[in-house]
Amino acid sequence: MTGKVRFTIDDIAREAGVSRATVSRVLNQKPDVSAQTRARILEILERRQFVRDPVAAALAGGRASAIGLLMPRLEFGWATEVIVGVGEAAAAHQRPLLLATTVYQERNEAQWIRLFQSRLVAGVIAILATAASVARLKQAFDEGLPLVLVDYEGHEAPFPRVEAANYDGTRRAVRHLIELGHTRIGYITGNANYGCAHARLAAYRDTTRSAGADCDPELVVEGDFTEYSGYAGAKRLLSLGEPPTAIVCANDLSAFGCLKALREAGLRVPQDVSVVGFDDVPGAERSEPPLTTVKQPLRDMGRSAFELLLRYLDGKATPEPVVLTMPTELIVRASTAPNPRRV
Repeated sequence: MTGKVRFTIDDIAREAGVSRATVSRVLNQKPDVSAQTRARILEILERRQFVRDPVAAALAGGRASAIGLLMPRLEFGWATEVIVGVGEAAAAHQRPLLLATTVYQERNEAQWIRLFQSRLVAGVIAILATAASVARLKQAFDEGLPLVLVDYEGHEAPFPRVEAANYDGTRRAVRHLIELGHTRIGYITGNANYGCAHARLAAYRDTTRSAGADCDPELVVEGDFTEYSGYAGAKRLLSLGEPPTAIVCANDLSAFGCLKALREAGLRVPQDVSVVGFDDVPGAERSEPPLTTVKQPLRDMGRSAFELLLRYLDGKATPEPVVLTMPTELIVRASTAPNPRRV
């Protein structure tokens, strides 16, 4: 089996009987090439199905069209949906995407930011950035790199951003449990480096307090948005002298871990303990039982982030950074039920 032949600029120049520089001028839509020569080169490019390296094109022409996506990891289920939304919008505008993951390493992040600044991309969408990340991104922004943040709440940032109504969504989730008669409600937090985790925790505390529910500090267990932290957090809550009858998790992934811990303890959901998540990732409705959760419009957030960045690239940025807050919705499924101690 033979592979497809990849033609280079030198091959095209040789066949057209012109210099490499002339082919490059045609590719970059530069003047000073005769109409006859330009037509001959374009015909060869089409016949040979020539595809130019987009990175080389950006560096040579100074007009990068790609959009960079910067995020810690791909393991957050909701991030995939955000990326799909960005991808749909990018495809509609014929913009390629370059996905960069930092794996929580500052060195990796710094390297990606430097690459992005070298005209590799036209602009960057940073997903789930920490306060420390924003400090580094601010320098790049001040030096001319267009930026939009997704899901960055609770910290000051001088860039446009798209976020969900985290506080309102968690407030609705806690109110739902209170209306079911739960007064001892546990909470497994998200990673404190992220503003959305602070907003959700604040909503839990404010709502339980205003409803006169139990505000025992032991009911709040530290997590980090991972399935394991949900599992470990639920174990800790179950070890209390008076365990909660309901548990709110800062995201769906930690809720999945919570469900596993409850099953291992021989407890039924929702007959013995109710569980609520946040995000409504694709697996939420297929969990056992199907998970009651707060739905973020994840794909819409991705599309909106792209449109916001495109507005900036088109010179339509406003003096003050635009902040789009997308509505959240409580999706009630089978993981919540009335407080068994009140039935």
